[in-house]
Amino acid sequence: DNPDEPIRLIGHSHGGNVAIMISNILAEEDMFVDTLITIATPVRGYQLETYVGQHIQVYNNFDIVQNSPK
Repeated sequence: DNPDEPIRLIGHSHGGNVAIMISNILAEEDMFVDTLITIATPVRGYQLETYVGQHIQVYNNFDIVQNSPK
């Protein structure tokens, strides 16, 4: 409905991985993600395979989600 509006995705924990997957899928459809924000996202196995305008990763060294081995 609003093709001129920027696409901004925000995901926490595994939701960040979903946002990464969505960014990749949108790129296949020639849709540009302006901003991708992932918060405490365990990025094992999920890779951003396309360009986004801005990717902000929010986590710290003490984040149990980010540092969990599983």
